[in-house]
Amino acid sequence: MLFCNYEVYVIQEVENIVPGDCKNEINCVGETPEVVFHKSHKKLVIEGEKWMKEAATSCIVAATVTATLVFQAAFSGTSGYDKLSVFMTFGFSDALSLFSSIAAAIIFMSIITARYKQDDFLETLPRKFILGVVIMFISITSMMVAFGTTVYQIFYEKKAYLMLGLVGVSACSLMLLFMASQFSLIWHMFIYTYRPGLFRRQAKSK
Repeated sequence: MLFCNYEVYVIQEVENIVPGDCKNEINCVGETPEVVFHKSHKKLVIEGEKWMKEAATSCIVAATVTATLVFQAAFSGTSGYDKLSVFMTFGFSDALSLFSSIAAAIIFMSIITARYKQDDFLETLPRKFILGVVIMFISITSMMVAFGTTVYQIFYEKKAYLMLGLVGVSACSLMLLFMASQFSLIWHMFIYTYRPGLFRRQAKSK
C-alpha cells in the first residue's frame, strides 16, 4: 500500500513541474501520460486495495472485541467502588473506550467500502487509516485505564502493592507494544501523506 501511495505521490509532483501542454500529449497509440501511468500501475493498485482491506478487516475485529469487553465491563463493574473519584475514572474511561472503538470500526468500515481509485491512495485512504489507528489506540488506552481502576480498587484495599504495580506495568507494556507494532507503518503513511512536495522541498533546501 505504501508503494502505491508513493507512486501516486510522485506522478502528482511531476505534474506540478511539467508544462501544461505535456500533460495532454499522446503517444503512438493515442494514450496520455496519465493513462499510461494508470495502466502500468494497475497491478499495484489491486495489491494496495487487497492489503488495505485485509488490514481494515483485522482492525475492525480488534475494535469489535474491545467494544464487547468494555460494554460488558460497564454493567459488571459499576458497583463496589468506595471512592467517587475511582468510580468516575472507571465510568469515563470505559465509556471513552466503548465510543472510540465503535468510531474506529466505522472508520475502518469506510475504508473497506471505498472506491479505491489511484488518487484515493494519495490522501483519502492513508488519512482514514491513520485516524482509525489513532482512535483505536485511544480505545485500548482507555480500556487499560478502566481495567486499572478495577485492579486498584481490589488490590489497594488489600494493600497488595506489589501486585498492583505488576498489573500497572503490564498494562503500560501492552500499550507500548501496540505503539511499537504500528509506529513504522503509521509514520511512513504520515510522511507520504502530509509532508511537503518532494521537488518543492528540494528547491527550498537549495
